Amino acid sequence: MRENFELFQKAKSTELERQISDEVN
Repeated sequence: MRENFELFQKAKSTELERQISDEVN
C-alpha cells in the first residue's frame, strides 16, 4: 500500500512538473 502511494505521489509530481514546464515554454 505504501509503495503504491509513493508511486502515486511520484507520478503526480511528474505530471505537475510537466504542466509547469509546458506553461513556461
